[in-house]
Amino acid sequence: MKREIELDPYSNPYTLNINILCPTSSPMITQVAKQIDLTTTKNKIHLRMVLANLQKHYPQWTSYSRDHNYPTNLGRYNPSSITSHILLKTIDSLYDHGLIEKAAHRFRGRNDPTNRISRMRATPNLINLFNAHPSTINHSPLEELLILKDADKKIIDYQDNKRTSTMRGTIKKYNALLETTNITLSSNANDHDLGLTNKRVVRIFNNGSWSQGGRFYGGFWQQTPSHLRKHILINQNPTVELDYQALHVRLLYAKEGLNYPRNLDPYHIPQYINQGHPLTRNFLKKTLLMAFNCKSLRSLRATMTNEIKKEPSKYPPTHDQPPLSDVMEIFKTIHAPIAHYIYKGIGLTIQYLDSQIAENIIKEMTKKNLPILSIHDSFICKESDEEALTNSMREAFIHLFRTGFPQVEPLVVTRKGQFRGITTALEGQAYWVT
Repeated sequence: MKREIELDPYSNPYTLNINILCPTSSPMITQVAKQIDLTTTKNKIHLRMVLANLQKHYPQWTSYSRDHNYPTNLGRYNPSSITSHILLKTIDSLYDHGLIEKAAHRFRGRNDPTNRISRMRATPNLINLFNAHPSTINHSPLEELLILKDADKKIIDYQDNKRTSTMRGTIKKYNALLETTNITLSSNANDHDLGLTNKRVVRIFNNGSWSQGGRFYGGFWQQTPSHLRKHILINQNPTVELDYQALHVRLLYAKEGLNYPRNLDPYHIPQYINQGHPLTRNFLKKTLLMAFNCKSLRSLRATMTNEIKKEPSKYPPTHDQPPLSDVMEIFKTIHAPIAHYIYKGIGLTIQYLDSQIAENIIKEMTKKNLPILSIHDSFICKESDEEALTNSMREAFIHLFRTGFPQVEPLVVTRKGQFRGITTALEGQAYWVT
């Protein structure tokens, strides 16, 4: 038995609803099944699923659970009746025969950003087999695209209704458009392994509620660093990424029937930015947004510590960070109309609002046969489709509030990272806003 390697690469979660499809796949499956001594029909169903995930995600890693109750208890999410016993036996046999390598799981405490789930990746021996039997990845028509999770982040079953059927239909049409869209990278970024074949999107709701979360997940572009996303091509055409100006803060003002002034930067605190570290604004922005997610100053401190650990280069060093309690008292004054949302743990409620906006944009652009790539509250499109996407984004925001608050105005939509001329109320200074 080879020793499992210890590393923490980025990985893709495996999906139960894909398998390898090609004219010569059966001989390959038979060959591998004999080699690892798992030759029954049920074994081969599991093997096809595992091999499809390994091929789809290579050279990135595929994460999987060693929980023996997973995936047996997945109901609608497991139409092929994959069992944990055969799944783990298949993975371990592939490993024992040198066809995959594994990275051990790691748990260092709840919410620790360095926690890692078990991971696997094809070895050169298996890659040679894939190359000898060119194939495509087949998605099951029964694949569930609308996912509901409980408070412990475990997926749960639900009863369909008109609304869930409509939401699922939107995702299916969007995925069908993405499937026929050629999404690549320009030559300036082709040396990066970003899993370009991963284009499938699902929608995930949380806390057992259809009004919590609801964001669209999937697609390699969501995991692509922002400095590389500008190299994405859609059908060989250059692209732009458009986003809203301080969306979540403005969403909360809109919920109160108010329009936050377009010329103000909601994250600006003059005494900290003017004499502070160049990255202080990043710290202030993350602090305010996390404060809506958290339920106390104490939990905010812990959350900020974890967030900064993930990307320390984006924030000031500890000794240059403003005092968190002082920052929050100032924000409560600056944003008095929405201060009652601070420490209310409404992060998933805000996500639901931005997911409704995304849903409307995706519907509209898909209906026009104009492919876009959703990154929650920003969207990538061909340069030639920029005007259409801008109009759709502006309309989607006011559509959300049209019934209750018709006075809510559309938000400014600009290219990601573009200078927006936002000024502070006190200083009249301009900032790059991303």
